[in-house]
Amino acid sequence: MANRLYAIAVLLFVSMLFATAVSQRKNPPRPVTPLPPKRTPPPPPPSLPPSIGSCPVFPSNLDVCASTVDALRAGQVAPISNCCDNLNAYAADGPRCACNAARRSLFGTGVIIPQDVIALLNFCGFSVSPDFNCT
Repeated sequence: MANRLYAIAVLLFVSMLFATAVSQRKNPPRPVTPLPPKRTPPPPPPSLPPSIGSCPVFPSNLDVCASTVDALRAGQVAPISNCCDNLNAYAADGPRCACNAARRSLFGTGVIIPQDVIALLNFCGFSVSPDFNCT
C-alpha cells in the first residue's frame, strides 16, 4: 500500500510540474515597460498689450518725452532724457509711436499734432518728410 501511495504522490507531482511548465509556455510574463513621462504643456505666452506693428498702442515708456517736447516748444535746449533712446528702440515705428503717445497725452496737454511731434522726431534724429501724417 505504501508503494501505491508513493506512486500516486509521484504521479501528482509530475503532473503538477507538467501543468506548470505548459501554462508557462502559453502565457509568458510580459516584460514591464515603463510608461513614457507625461509632458506638461508649455506655459502660455504672457499677454501683451494690443499693438500696431511693433509699437504698443499705449507706449508708456515715452512719457519721459514730455519735458523734451515742452523745451522744444519753448525754443529751449531740450533736457537730457531717455526720450530719444526710447523712440529709437522702436526703429522705423518711432514716428508712429510718437503719434500714439501724443494722442494719448503722454507728452502733456496742449501738444500740437503733428508740429510738436515732428519737432521731437527731428530732434531725436528721425528724418520726417514734410508730408508726414500723424493720424
